[in-house]
Amino acid sequence: MGNEKLLALLNTLGIKPSELKREENFGLRMRLQKVAYLLQYIGEQGFDYSFSTYFRGPYSVDLAKTSSLLTETPSGKLERSEEALWFFARELEWLNIATTIMMLEGDYRGRDGDLFRAVKQYRERTTEEQFGDVLRVLRKRGVLRP
Repeated sequence: MGNEKLLALLNTLGIKPSELKREENFGLRMRLQKVAYLLQYIGEQGFDYSFSTYFRGPYSVDLAKTSSLLTETPSGKLERSEEALWFFARELEWLNIATTIMMLEGDYRGRDGDLFRAVKQYRERTTEEQFGDVLRVLRKRGVLRP
């Protein structure tokens, strides 16, 4: 992915590159990872980072490196700005559960119980109620198929 799309994402979310470099902004960097994963998952053009499975769900080392090196002023616009803003506004734990569901759902389509157990392997503290709530929202918004 070029810096152009990443800068457009930062512009959409109202984030300055310098904010990402501050040590105390771990949660902000993690939220950026989750939003980038969502955008790639739903097909936003220009998002092609390689994501791997980590403790908190999908994570891209390339995205982390690229965002830490940015010095330009964020600019540009995303086609799916509304989805990016909606997703970014969620709590970090919700985002972690949601992206873990998105990462695993292809292997468990139509088998929500099995999907829940798979998510629990990554997100041990996730309750069945939390899982169900996040899954319903993702389906209602059209991120996941029913």
